[in-house]
Parts: sequence; C-alpha cells; structure tokens
Amino acid sequence: MLSDAEFKRRASEWAAGTPVRVVAPPGADYRCLAKIAFRLADRGVKKIIFDP
Repeated sequence: MLSDAEFKRRASEWAAGTPVRVVAPPGADYRCLAKIAFRLADRGVKKIIFDP
C-alpha cells in the first residue's frame, strides 16, 4: 500500500514509462482493479501489470 504522497511522487516516474506492477489483494474484484487502473491513467500511466 502506498500513501497518497508516495503515490503522487512515484506516478511521475511511472508516467515517464516505468511499468507499474500492481499486486492484486486476495478477493479483489474487477471493479477494484479498474479503480486502480483509472487512478493511474489519470496520472498519465500507460504500462500497468497486474499480478494475482
């Protein structure tokens, strides 16, 4: 889990092309993962890898 401040700081790196690896919590459904993806996309992130 990232704090909001850490998320904002790292989002600029990810938007520059560094892939983001998201470890899906147990029981995470499509809506939860979509929310994460949209939040990243709002910051310009285009490379997201979801791991179970």
